[in-house]
Amino acid sequence: MADQTLSYALTTVPRVKARLGITETSFDEVLKGRINSVTDFLERICDRQFKRQTVASEIHSVDESGRSMIFLKQAPVASVSAFEYNVGTKSNPSWTPFPADDWYLDEDGKSGIIHYAGSLPVGPNIIRVTYVAGYLVDFNSYGNYALHTLPAELTDLAERLVEKRHKRRDHEAQASSSANGGSIQWADFLDDADRDVISLHQRTRFI
Repeated sequence: MADQTLSYALTTVPRVKARLGITETSFDEVLKGRINSVTDFLERICDRQFKRQTVASEIHSVDESGRSMIFLKQAPVASVSAFEYNVGTKSNPSWTPFPADDWYLDEDGKSGIIHYAGSLPVGPNIIRVTYVAGYLVDFNSYGNYALHTLPAELTDLAERLVEKRHKRRDHEAQASSSANGGSIQWADFLDDADRDVISLHQRTRFI
């Protein structure tokens, strides 16, 4: 069975082939592997998933009094269906909703931050949030912002990295990558412009 690009891939084989000026199909399977590899690399280094998804029961701890914000793991946030705190115990939790009027999404969800009007309860694993976050990804509707909201600079970055890898394919030691490029160290291909794009989309860490 032929490999498929990931459902959350940051680009497509036809787009990469157009960038490289490739018309034949002999590289299609190789390009699929490289697209998947670079997508996973960018999600890992940015510490987030880009395609819109439902995040169920994300747990947060609050380790200091006076804190009033929760930094969600994913963004942008389209909706929050549950924002709760535990009034029970670890072995017998009792999740209680925060009053809807006591919290709001910062920047209408763009930042992935929930602001609470007051001090959050303190404790390990005391907050639970279920929400929908990420970008709409539909490359058949590229350019239609109602259907495809993935930032163009992320797609461009993914394509640049695949292009760099493809153009250097005959000059790399075979031990550094698998047949489809799955084990390539993508960080080796980053330049300053690439790092600038990554820094715009990282959630929790920098390179």
